[in-house]
Amino acid sequence: MICFTQQGVIVINCKINYCVFEIATAFEKNSYMKKKILFLDDDPMTLYRYGTTFTDAGYEVQCIEVMEEVSSCVETFRPDLMILDIRMGSGDGRKICNELKSNPETFHIPIIMLTALSYNEISAVECDADAILGKSPNSENLLLNISNLLAK
Repeated sequence: MICFTQQGVIVINCKINYCVFEIATAFEKNSYMKKKILFLDDDPMTLYRYGTTFTDAGYEVQCIEVMEEVSSCVETFRPDLMILDIRMGSGDGRKICNELKSNPETFHIPIIMLTALSYNEISAVECDADAILGKSPNSENLLLNISNLLAK
């Protein structure tokens, strides 16, 4: 798991370190209450690139590479918005999206599906996401969608 903060990248390897990180950042979170983004993608370079972009834009970001960590991260990190990759080696991000949107405890969390699929393939995607966007080297559209969804 990788976390991005204003101080830089923190790599978390075990549950004990994770708890310590949560305690260490409690003061930071309360000092200016940044909006939190949970980002799931199986490509570490994508996580790093977008994670850095979101942090630079003023968001608190938690990045995860495996689908099995989503539930525990949603529970502990309590994201204001989630970004999920559609095609992952271990499964399909649409399934996670639909599960979260059908859960009374998480249905309110805006979800953006991020994908490398073509425009035609994106239009055929069926899921309950608030937005489905193509991966792009230009992050302005993604940041605009994040801002709009968080403003609702």
